[in-house]
Amino acid sequence: MVDTGFTSNTGSGGATPAAVIGATGFIGTWLMAALARAGVPTSGYSRAEPFARDGRAAAGLAGARTVFFVAQTATIAQAEREPWRARADLETFRLLLDVVRRDGDRPTMVLAGSGGAVYGTAAEPPHAETSPVHPATVYGRVKLEMEREMLSATDAVEPVALRIATVYGPGQRRAGGQGVINHWLTAVARGEPLRIYGDPGATRDFVHVEDVVRAMVRVHAMTADGGRVRPPVLNIGSGRPVSLAEVVEVVRKVVTGRSVTVTRLPGREVDRRHSWLDVRNAADALGWRPRITLEEGMRTMWRQIAP
Repeated sequence: MVDTGFTSNTGSGGATPAAVIGATGFIGTWLMAALARAGVPTSGYSRAEPFARDGRAAAGLAGARTVFFVAQTATIAQAEREPWRARADLETFRLLLDVVRRDGDRPTMVLAGSGGAVYGTAAEPPHAETSPVHPATVYGRVKLEMEREMLSATDAVEPVALRIATVYGPGQRRAGGQGVINHWLTAVARGEPLRIYGDPGATRDFVHVEDVVRAMVRVHAMTADGGRVRPPVLNIGSGRPVSLAEVVEVVRKVVTGRSVTVTRLPGREVDRRHSWLDVRNAADALGWRPRITLEEGMRTMWRQIAP
């Protein structure tokens, strides 16, 4: 269960409503559940249940004081192959801004951005929110464009951009190339080798989805009564770099009794060598810190994946 870090009023009319765009996706599913446990009345929207019709906001969106945008059609690799997927996400986000602007209630808007894809490679990690941004992929450029458009739309929303590290956890979909940890644990369950692209010394900042949604719910708690989050751009990650070789060793510990083999493959242009985030500002602004270790988080996934 997600420990949200606050208690919400649940009496009739007492709780402050929220809306989640991308409610049926990986992060969205976890976020909807966390908000429900916190007693937050929440409207969820997806492609099957759009947040607007004929340019007008759905009733639940119009009444929300916090709007979370966690929708995502394309992974980094998919966006490189099919850039239109990432651009479609951008157009959806622009529509949301327009709809919210016309509604006129100026809610807090929380964007699930990217901490792994927007920072430039010239600066040494860990990357702080003030580090230079220079995305090298279509995915990163689209995420940064969303962020900049939201931050400039202060007439329509109170913006909060969360630059999230490499998210993993139970319920992550394997289709579309999501999540090296998810892929590797699934490979072990199927008796397949773990595929490492490029240098096994390359590092990533892995953050469990439960820690991510706890930060998001904390934003709602702080802003529901008119408060603000400052600074409006925050890194959300573990704050710790882990090499792919180290991840392999954690996999071996978690899948005790299973054979683990590794296949080395050439590196891909979309893969960064090192990516990890400085998360101290999130601790100061939200009173939030990551809690779930990589081994603990991986064990929760293995229990779900293992036959």
